[in-house]
Amino acid sequence: RWEAPIASPRGTNDVERLVELVGRTSRVGETVCARSFQAAVGCVNTARGTTLWTQPASGSEGIHGDADTIFGSESNGTLVAWGRADGSRLWSIDRLKYRKLTAPLLLGRSVVVGDDAGLVHLLSRTDGSPLNR
Repeated sequence: RWEAPIASPRGTNDVERLVELVGRTSRVGETVCARSFQAAVGCVNTARGTTLWTQPASGSEGIHGDADTIFGSESNGTLVAWGRADGSRLWSIDRLKYRKLTAPLLLGRSVVVGDDAGLVHLLSRTDGSPLNR
């Protein structure tokens, strides 16, 4: 049994200090990546029980990823790609800003997200450029 922190509690009362994992996680081999509500995204090595990396991220939807990249949508509508190995920010796009995006889904060469208008956007995994809508 082990525990590995993704985010640290902050705030002035017990409710503000809650740190919860939200949405879908991404597992590849011994690495599990997850999002902490409005605080961070990070990956954990499950064999050793150690945190590999965490990055600040303000989102409330889950993440999705493959062997190389983790994808997540931020609360403001920015879509971000982090490197799975070290958490480096590979790219981010703000062309869907303020659209209340869903959690991303990987489909072939695309990252798929929906928005609050009911539109589904297919974006390139490599750079976030639009492929279709």
